[in-house]
Amino acid sequence: MDLDEVGSRVEELATRFGVDAAPVEAGDVPTWWLDGVRPKARNQQPVLVIGPVFESLPPGEQEGALAEGLLVLHYSEREKYKLLLSLLVLAAAPALLITAAKKLGVLPDLPGWQWAAVSVLIFAVGTCAATCLWNRSIIPLLDRRMTEVLGWETTASMIDLSERARAAAPDLVGVYVRLTVPSKKRRLRRL
Repeated sequence: MDLDEVGSRVEELATRFGVDAAPVEAGDVPTWWLDGVRPKARNQQPVLVIGPVFESLPPGEQEGALAEGLLVLHYSEREKYKLLLSLLVLAAAPALLITAAKKLGVLPDLPGWQWAAVSVLIFAVGTCAATCLWNRSIIPLLDRRMTEVLGWETTASMIDLSERARAAAPDLVGVYVRLTVPSKKRRLRRL
């Protein structure tokens, strides 16, 4: 795989979509991630990690995969305050409310470690819920924009690939992916 060529394609797509281009690098992408492109933000520096699977895709799906990666990075940056707000509401606030209720004596008297465990559990579940809801909110934006710029066929092909990836994701990762990424039927209905 020629990363310079992939980088040139990313720059061209960024211009077509009106978003910032991201650098590309070869790297590990989970095998169930069937498009082989993993958008990542490292120290506030977005990057598209290109895995070996990317090379096996037909050119139209390669273009769609790169475009999706760029749009995910774009919407992640643009919508990050919604994620932070939902994290506060769904994760931090319940844990803080339990702590306050415990201090006020409203809740039963349990050992401190049990309350710490309950607070951590609530924070973890709230964090998962917030990220799932946030991801579900940007996917329709991504699908509509992909359709506007690349057309229906490419978008439908990428939605189909995403559906297969949802099914291929293993164990708890699979549960999280299925909660985070809407089904093919739902995505097509929203277009």
